[in-house]
Amino acid sequence: MTSRLILLLLALSLVGCFPDAVNDLDKDKDANEGGGTLGGAASLVITSADLDNSDYPIAVKAKVIASAGSQYEIKLGNKIVEAGNMPVDPKPQGPFSGISDGNNERLVYFIISEPGRHTVTLTETFNNEIETDTATVAVGNTCVENTEFYDNESAIGPTTFAGCINCHGNGTASFTIDGSSYATISTVTKIAPPKSNDYYRFAHTPANLDRTPFGNGGEYSHSDGRKWNPDSATHFRVMELAYRVNQSFTCS
Repeated sequence: MTSRLILLLLALSLVGCFPDAVNDLDKDKDANEGGGTLGGAASLVITSADLDNSDYPIAVKAKVIASAGSQYEIKLGNKIVEAGNMPVDPKPQGPFSGISDGNNERLVYFIISEPGRHTVTLTETFNNEIETDTATVAVGNTCVENTEFYDNESAIGPTTFAGCINCHGNGTASFTIDGSSYATISTVTKIAPPKSNDYYRFAHTPANLDRTPFGNGGEYSHSDGRKWNPDSATHFRVMELAYRVNQSFTCS
């Protein structure tokens, strides 16, 4: 493989864990991610939201840039987070885009649920050649229990889901949302077990997110106009909320 695998880690902690870190996710997402990506080389850029309160569990996003048609695998420690194939067609190439690397992109979101130092590994396989890089993600040891997390975190809570009630509280939608407390939202069928396959969909859908840029053109959508911005503080916090509900999480 002519391209070299570079792992760029921008794992930004919550306040108090990495006090010198600056996160511009909510201000200028492209500047935050694109600044460290080297054209022509495969890479993995990991970002998170820089928010107050708990350090874990924390939602992170991996932006994979790799050869079109290659196989990839992301591991958190010894656990496979996701494995699959890059789209077979490269991102738009040529003089108009300024891109000629033959790469495509994929977005992978996952939760780091425990404090400490964690190894993230990206393996890319292309034309029977394998390249691997690793990085260490440090997560702080502060945890806030579910009710306090929901009631006090400004990015989520009852006000975030208040606008959902128009559709999801009067029987016009496929499921009901009562966001008045953590106890009530923990019963939402799209995130509570046994709906384990739906909890990330619940977190992503209002963000109108395309998990495979330049691929499907938008895997998730939302018919109503109420959306949170992809990779905003609310988007990351709702992923953490969905994880807490689905996994019956408690601070250890």
